Amino acid sequence: MFSLAFQQGYSQSFAPTIIEGVINDYAAVTNILCLDENDVDSDTVADNSEFREGDTVMLYCVKGAKIVEDTADGFFNQFEDIGGDSLNPGNTGRYAFLIINEIYAPGKVVVFNNKITPHIKTLREGEVAQLIRVPSYRNARVTAAGLSTIPWDGTTGGVITLFTGVLELNGDIDASGMGFRGASEDQDYLEACTSENMSLLDSLFYDIDNYRAGKKGEGNTDASFDRLRGRAKNINGGGGGNGLFSGGGGGSNFYGGGMGGNESGSCVSGLSEPGGQGGFSLNLHNYFSNYYNDINIYSNRYDRISFGGGGGTGTRQSGIFTSDGGNGGGLVVIIADSIIGNDNDIRVDGNSALDAEGAAGGGGGGGCIVLDVNGYRTVLNLSARGGNGGNTLGTPCTGPGGGGGGGAYWLSGVEDQHAEINMVDEKGLAGKCNSTISYGASDGTGPGEKYGLFAPIRGFIFNPVPNEITVCSDQIPPSLLAGSPKGGDGPGTYTYQWVDSSSTQNAWLPAPGINDDSVYHFPGPLSDTTYFRRIVKSGILANDTSFRIAVYVPPEIFNNTITAPDT
Repeated sequence: MFSLAFQQGYSQSFAPTIIEGVINDYAAVTNILCLDENDVDSDTVADNSEFREGDTVMLYCVKGAKIVEDTADGFFNQFEDIGGDSLNPGNTGRYAFLIINEIYAPGKVVVFNNKITPHIKTLREGEVAQLIRVPSYRNARVTAAGLSTIPWDGTTGGVITLFTGVLELNGDIDASGMGFRGASEDQDYLEACTSENMSLLDSLFYDIDNYRAGKKGEGNTDASFDRLRGRAKNINGGGGGNGLFSGGGGGSNFYGGGMGGNESGSCVSGLSEPGGQGGFSLNLHNYFSNYYNDINIYSNRYDRISFGGGGGTGTRQSGIFTSDGGNGGGLVVIIADSIIGNDNDIRVDGNSALDAEGAAGGGGGGGCIVLDVNGYRTVLNLSARGGNGGNTLGTPCTGPGGGGGGGAYWLSGVEDQHAEINMVDEKGLAGKCNSTISYGASDGTGPGEKYGLFAPIRGFIFNPVPNEITVCSDQIPPSLLAGSPKGGDGPGTYTYQWVDSSSTQNAWLPAPGINDDSVYHFPGPLSDTTYFRRIVKSGILANDTSFRIAVYVPPEIFNNTITAPDT
């Protein structure tokens, strides 16, 4: 008896499956049911119509972190901590790959194959999660049209993810601008310069319906938090500009965003209000010991990933254009045996803000590229840079937008195993006033790199094997070089068995020779077409039987003699 749970989600064709456009489906998670430690876990979703039993899915907890509102919060006692993360992220950023065992349609309950605790717990107030259907292919080829996603809308979207043996890129994979949303100002500012109303000076938080300051960009903050105006950052969302036309701060991710530019030059010199703060660096205060950490899930430390934060914006007045903050970059998460890059791109850049006559928006923060891949062939380009802040036009100067901070490249293996990969390290640039002066706006920072990734694959095993081969009769075939498995209880726990079957054998039996290694070496020649599978086991629950590998042996041709004609 072979466990085929993971295989059922795959395309069974030996030829690569041609893919393009949006390949994932998404549903908002309304609750996570994981209180019984002795049972598999489940969740409820807003719409289960796109999901089927046997589907591979990604559960991703997008936001819900608690924000620092005062220097008295916890051990925080520095001004720059205000608006940052309070080191109480809860489920925020955590994710897991699972198989759907059952679906109860009336309650929209999705039952998984495995536990998700203690990795992911019941949603607390203000946390937002989504369930994503993840297509799985034996091999896949991306067309020139590329892969994309629907934009994050506050409940779903922003993620491109897949499992495959070999992934060949003939086009780009692009989730740029698909992450947290940039601020969009929808009300006129009726106040004066800060020199005329000192209560506006350096105000960090206003309620969303208080129009005395520009809006903050969206971050991974608790969704119930509504003090979304004022110059303090919104964790990785850029701050809003205070006073008259100061610029929005840049969104952030792994590294911080840039500051928005100063208040209008028409205001009294010396009291010009700085613009919105740049988004919080998720690498600050060892924060990435809870986010992009070096310790993997098999050590009971759970990795987190984040959209790029949205850029903030400034105030607006009727007839004077203030630009929106740029959207942050989304996520690309790929589990594969190998990627053939063909000099194509995987991009999760933050969007740049438009130029403005009033205040300009900050650039969006870069997103996150997560690649649990055994190897690469030909050049692959990765980009997770922040977007540029908007420029401002006219006299006197108004506040340009801050540059977006860089996202993250998180790869399996170690750094020197990735010679085929080019990683963009450019930063999001601050806007300028009339293309000449920064006017208080500052650049964001470039992306960060992390290695040693083990994707959180729960209760099943990714078991990549090669395609079919053809050999002449009575020759020894080349070894079956299957890829390293992923999932289960992790590296060091895998056991293997190779089995074979042929037309004469008509049953699956242990393959001859050494059949308990990760690869299979033929002990002698073959005279008949034979089929092979690799069985991988890890722990008590996780096991997988691979696709069938055909070793074709054409019949030997006899008496095929060619002679010269008699005349």
